[in-house]
Amino acid sequence: MDFKSSWEKILLELYHSPLTNLRVHNKSLVHNKEHLTKKLNIQDYQLSQAIDFLLMNKLIEKTKSKDIQNSNSYIMVILTEKGFNVALDIEKQNTNNITSSVTLIFSAILALTAITQVYLAYLKDPSIFSQMALFMLCACIIIIGYVFFYLKNK
Repeated sequence: MDFKSSWEKILLELYHSPLTNLRVHNKSLVHNKEHLTKKLNIQDYQLSQAIDFLLMNKLIEKTKSKDIQNSNSYIMVILTEKGFNVALDIEKQNTNNITSSVTLIFSAILALTAITQVYLAYLKDPSIFSQMALFMLCACIIIIGYVFFYLKNK
């Protein structure tokens, strides 16, 4: 797991669950630490590094809160406006990547179906297709596939 994905995971967790209690006491997380590391599949040190990175870059901030039940005060970590915008951009990018992948898969399925249909029609009656027409059809399908591949990896 790389460092970038650790802080992105924490930022997205706060984005999706703003009521996630990340309570901090003397620079160390004391509440929900085990739950978060398990949920996000990261190590304790990665969580601490990512929290420090997010605080340093003003993507999250510490805010004082008070526990109503036992009147203890603690510091809670919340998203800043900048952090919200970065999380939103990451979320959009993830959604676009998924959409592009699905589009690419369905395009490949359609291309394979078209090639199979042309090939089966050619086997049934070879006189209806010249080899040049078959070549041009396959070339067009391959070019369309490359265009989708390029757009996906852009």
